[in-house]
Amino acid sequence: MGNEILQSLVDLALGIAAPDLQMLTVHIKLGGFNGMGKFRFRRLFIFPRLFLMAADDGKLLEGLSSNFYGVIDDTVYTAEEGVLSGTTRDFILKLAQQLEIPVDFSPVRLSDLDKLDEAFISSTSRSILPVYSIDGIIMKKPVPGPVTRRLMDKFESELRNGIENLLSIE
Repeated sequence: MGNEILQSLVDLALGIAAPDLQMLTVHIKLGGFNGMGKFRFRRLFIFPRLFLMAADDGKLLEGLSSNFYGVIDDTVYTAEEGVLSGTTRDFILKLAQQLEIPVDFSPVRLSDLDKLDEAFISSTSRSILPVYSIDGIIMKKPVPGPVTRRLMDKFESELRNGIENLLSIE
């Protein structure tokens, strides 16, 4: 992702808190509800329609179509339980290990948002997308922060190498 595109994403960041909504499942990310658990949505402010799911005890789990990661003191925090893993998340966790970035499988709590140095979401269609603010709380480090930037660079490098390898197969 070029710097000009990244800058436009940061410029789109909104700092307006959204009202809580309710969702009743964490096992599937669909519009339907099946009563498997009660979660609140928190709007994530890179784009106006992105949300984070927070359990009633304040643990941030994931987005509707993305995984969520918070960074405090160069350690990546992400929930292990109550989230869909997915190939992109697994790939990012593998990259973090290769880069020797510590990962703690404890979810960030709503009460700890002001402690976040940086945050990002991931999905197949978005790869790694840095977060500017959550509920009006702006991340402490510039967007993207240094940990997020290292992961983004490694992700792009690995993807480029994989594509080049596929193209070289005769």
